[in-house]
Amino acid sequence: MAVCKPVTIPGMTGHVRRNTQEKGESLGYRAAYMGEDTYQGTHYWYGDLVKETVLDLHIINQQNSLMLKLADQFNADYDGWGTPIIK
Repeated sequence: MAVCKPVTIPGMTGHVRRNTQEKGESLGYRAAYMGEDTYQGTHYWYGDLVKETVLDLHIINQQNSLMLKLADQFNADYDGWGTPIIK
């Protein structure tokens, strides 16, 4: 089994998205579903950082902690949702 770990980081500028994506890729994640949208008059960028790993609670918790640190470092938002389990 493996976990495909998408990390959605909504509400960021294009510059923040690029920096977050580059840092994530340097840590072995791949960028997916990158785009932009407008919600209630607010323009934002969004994207997922995806990494396939062994299904292990400790590893998942480490990844969540890392994504929180990345979001904080780049002044983005990490919502923590979207961890489908692939058998």
